[in-house]
Amino acid sequence: MMEQNKNIKLKWAEFKNKINIANSFLSSAPHFSFAALKDMNLYKFFLNLSFDILSNDGWLGIVIPNGIFSDQGCTKLRKLMFNRSRVNFIYG
Repeated sequence: MMEQNKNIKLKWAEFKNKINIANSFLSSAPHFSFAALKDMNLYKFFLNLSFDILSNDGWLGIVIPNGIFSDQGCTKLRKLMFNRSRVNFIYG
């Protein structure tokens, strides 16, 4: 289909380029040291950043996918979450 429509092929290349630029930025940003950079999902970056801006006695209520508990790429985030906070409720 892309061979038949050069506009689709061009738009797809532009989209892939934007994703690569975003990946490069996020991979080099010091704020996201706990987010798994190989398997980029926005919730990982959001959770990582939430802990960066949360005060020591602050509260965070967040809905995140259950992959955080089973994905090997989330090991650092899980450790961050359980070492730097007290989890009051998990619903799975």
